[in-house]
Amino acid sequence: VDFGDRESVIGIIIGDTVFTEAHVSDNGIISLERSFLFWQPSLFPTGNQNIQAANVFAAYWADVDNRVEGTVRYQVFTASEAESANNRRKKATEERNRLDIISEYIRESQNTNFTGKWALLVEWSDVHPFDHQSFFNSPFSFEGKTADFLNSTNTFQAIIITDVFTTYVIYTYKCGELEWSGPDFLHAVVGYNLPNVGFMNEPLSGTPGILTIACENRPISNFVNIAYRFQANTDLPIMGCLNAYSQDIQLFGSFSPPFFTFFRPAC
Repeated sequence: VDFGDRESVIGIIIGDTVFTEAHVSDNGIISLERSFLFWQPSLFPTGNQNIQAANVFAAYWADVDNRVEGTVRYQVFTASEAESANNRRKKATEERNRLDIISEYIRESQNTNFTGKWALLVEWSDVHPFDHQSFFNSPFSFEGKTADFLNSTNTFQAIIITDVFTTYVIYTYKCGELEWSGPDFLHAVVGYNLPNVGFMNEPLSGTPGILTIACENRPISNFVNIAYRFQANTDLPIMGCLNAYSQDIQLFGSFSPPFFTFFRPAC
């Protein structure tokens, strides 16, 4: 996902770093700036220097095989498209509604005044563990637990939403929709790794118990949301300019082009 491909915010700013690309991995990972090619999950920080240096959000890092079945799809929502021309009004309304829904959840759950301007929604739907393709092509060569394991599926979502100054990352699970965590010693990891900020492993990551993360809110709710908040360094040179633009918008309304487009600020 290249922030310059569509009318978007200037990027995701976390700490001192401005990220302008997001990459979606089949293996339950969203990485910033570079593709993440590691399929074998391990707790952060790992002994692998390449993983240590990667900026990744692990919604459910596991060895996925979606060559035959299962889908990974994403959608981007922007405030600028929600203010676009009449010939895109319906799509613009849908984008605005989605941003509003996510922003409202954050305001209520985090007790904060937040309105997202750009969001990335990713869904891993009915994805199998590796090597499901071999099982699919020759099911009778697999028996018992191995066949059950390879035929199991996971479905979960991840959201990145930002207003430039603050970025939230949300993982969403539904009880019953996580069926596998990985073979022995390679169980799924949930958390994040940001070299300039820190790392997080959710409890039971790397163990079979990580499957229970989807049902932690039962019986109150069948859904679980895990949210992380990241703040931009307000001392960055670009932040003064962004603050000035933001204040002008609050006073005078949107500009043309809208403020939150992929742009080079006048200052």
